[in-house]
Amino acid sequence: MSRASRVSDGSFHSYSSPGEILLSTPLPESPGKPPSKKGKAEDNAVISTLSQLINNRSDALEKIVRDNALKIEGLKKTVDFNCSLGEVLSSLEPAEPAGTRWNLRLHGVLEKEKENARTESIRICAAIFPEESKTLPDKIDFVPRIGKRLPNTSRPRAIIIQFSSSVVRDGVWRAAKSSEFLRANGLRFTEDLTVFD
Repeated sequence: MSRASRVSDGSFHSYSSPGEILLSTPLPESPGKPPSKKGKAEDNAVISTLSQLINNRSDALEKIVRDNALKIEGLKKTVDFNCSLGEVLSSLEPAEPAGTRWNLRLHGVLEKEKENARTESIRICAAIFPEESKTLPDKIDFVPRIGKRLPNTSRPRAIIIQFSSSVVRDGVWRAAKSSEFLRANGLRFTEDLTVFD
């Protein structure tokens, strides 16, 4: 068997020379033809399409950023306005609700099973402010007790007297401050204060 045949069938021994092995090793194939111009044109079309998509997406993102910047600026102006308005409002005296400035609270009137708190309130107001005793039935509107009656308590609930005339209300309030009748009967008036007071 010749050396060349032994090399080609893989049965060579270590005693063969290195030159013989190298001659029998196949050489790599030569490179193929360079890419055709058609392949480059297709690559350019893909690159152009991708560039267009990236530009479109970039334009859309820039528009979103611009729009959001405008919205944020608008919100900032609104917040600034509200803050300045809040400062102005906090510097003003809080106004009491329209209804409470016409009211007085009457404390100490004993509760009865079938009472008429309005009639009793008119009687007490007439005793301390006799100048208006005849007009009081027309000047006192609504007279409820405050809250629910609590069991096992002897302390009477206060009465809110709602006046239809601030002049009469203020007259009763002034007279109540120095009234001997109220002190003698364990009664007192207070203003119907709001949460701001």
